[in-house]
Amino acid sequence: MKKVLLLLAIVFSVTIANAQIITEQDFAAIDMSQFDTNGDGKIKDDEAALAIKDLYGLDKNNSITRVTVIDSIPKSKDQIYVAVNDWFVRSFNDGKSVIQLNDKELGTIIGKGHISNMGNTLSFASSADISADVIIRVDMKDGRMRITTSIQKYEMEKGTGVLGALAGGPAAYQKVHQEFIPSECFPFTKKQKKEGAKAFVKSHIYSLIVTNKLRDAVLNGLTGGEEDW
Repeated sequence: MKKVLLLLAIVFSVTIANAQIITEQDFAAIDMSQFDTNGDGKIKDDEAALAIKDLYGLDKNNSITRVTVIDSIPKSKDQIYVAVNDWFVRSFNDGKSVIQLNDKELGTIIGKGHISNMGNTLSFASSADISADVIIRVDMKDGRMRITTSIQKYEMEKGTGVLGALAGGPAAYQKVHQEFIPSECFPFTKKQKKEGAKAFVKSHIYSLIVTNKLRDAVLNGLTGGEEDW
């Protein structure tokens, strides 16, 4: 029993250590009731993944890409740029999330975000944890901006599960690293159905959160005192 608790503590500590600027509270705040197919208040990841798949698909580079255009913003291109740049600078500060392009004249900022523990499962026989880098691009003009999020690949760590730890302690809890592109598992495969569906749904929610946070940053600012200075 102590070994089981120790393993769970290890898994929990990894989750906390990988916490990002987008929190679990942000994920929980997104309304997913439209995917409650049985009306029982429970969202099944595989059913939600199939429904989300119909909303947008793979782009020509086989990346999962979602595009949102926000119009009627009562600000100039430069004002939008300052707000978006401020959001990126404040948000991308954990080492795994970085700004890759920042061109004020062009009106484009591109960053790379990171989602950890997006498709994690743990059982006695095995464990799996899926993570992904998300390319976030914002293009700006007077009164409008376009937000594009793209996932180019998933990364998965497969482990021996609770049984591995029980057999030889934490040292026996070994992991194997795998990478695969979305076209190989869109929206999930039969072999990795549980964690694959969960990862796809969470990537969709991540895109919604980023879009909402950027919209709020541009329209309302990040600190609440920008307009009064």
